[in-house]
Amino acid sequence: MMPWLIDFTNQRVVIVGGGKVAYRKAKAFLQEGALVSIVASEIKEEFSSLECQKIYKDYDIDDIKDAFFVFAATSSKTKNQQIVDDALKQKIMCASATKTNTPFHSMATIHTNQMTLGVSTNGQYPALSLKLKNDLKGYDDYLEVLSLLRVEILNHQLVEENQRQSFFHSIMLLSLEELKLLYTMVLQRQGIVLLFPHHINEEAYSFASFAKALIFSCQESDYQQKLETLLMIHIKWNIQPMTISEGIIYKRIKQTVPIPVLSALFKEQELMNKLYQQPEKRLFLIHPSPHQHLYHLLNQYGDVTYFDHIPQIKDYDRIIPFILQKGYHYHQDIQKIKEALLGHYQYFDSVLLENDEVKNIIIDKIYQSRQGE
Repeated sequence: MMPWLIDFTNQRVVIVGGGKVAYRKAKAFLQEGALVSIVASEIKEEFSSLECQKIYKDYDIDDIKDAFFVFAATSSKTKNQQIVDDALKQKIMCASATKTNTPFHSMATIHTNQMTLGVSTNGQYPALSLKLKNDLKGYDDYLEVLSLLRVEILNHQLVEENQRQSFFHSIMLLSLEELKLLYTMVLQRQGIVLLFPHHINEEAYSFASFAKALIFSCQESDYQQKLETLLMIHIKWNIQPMTISEGIIYKRIKQTVPIPVLSALFKEQELMNKLYQQPEKRLFLIHPSPHQHLYHLLNQYGDVTYFDHIPQIKDYDRIIPFILQKGYHYHQDIQKIKEALLGHYQYFDSVLLENDEVKNIIIDKIYQSRQGE
């Protein structure tokens, strides 16, 4: 069987039967703009509220003459089959409230602002059709954003014609909130994507929302497909690897992106001057892997040590864990240092992405890079 949408506007529909099933079907056809006629010797009082023709008589074949569609809704399966047979002989589309030999079968129908969907289990389990019907209603907002995005892209040819089929399929990997943000970027013809090397924590999502940027983890199984799909859109993209320095991880991220990416977050001296211009005795805690450039850069603003061992107690004003979010090293290493130094230092900073001043300066860096290119 193959489902089709049928336009019943101003088409004559004959419903044979005057009971509850006939009433429900009459309401449904009227909502579709059909011209409904009810044929039955007895018609329930509820029909008085419907604007349809009511013919009080027993059915005969002449009642369906010139009909566009016939629905058999009597209480008799035998009679319904006769009505269906009469309609088929006259090449009239038809269906029945009971199981009959008819090529048309009704489905659980979903009408929303954006969708018309039909769901059927082919009679195997009708209650599941109703469940699926309710579940699918949740896609209405999703479809609305997809539709707006599709129109904008097609009207302005923002995706190459030979890539459109792949694009419109793969773009559905994005969530509703991601699609809404992407649509705004498309309207502005510029967008920002933040690429995190590891799993994304709450601090990272909060920062991405603050920056009005899309955010991906390079460890996601569909990361590469999502990124390639976005870059099919011909707008100005700024891709920011969310790494502190331009070490091995930065280079790995850079290799996954087919267009130039922005520099690491803390490469520029100017940015560091903004953050740490006030005279303070600082201790920076950094990752023990080789970061010579970062070590020497931070050393201009305070002492630097690796967070794989407990530092000596000195007269520091602030201890600054120089990591972006609360991942493995924060919970395994930084927390141990914090507990060991408990009571010795009043100002033990949290991760960088929980610091409003740091967040604002990073966002300024990204936006200035976007404007300068």
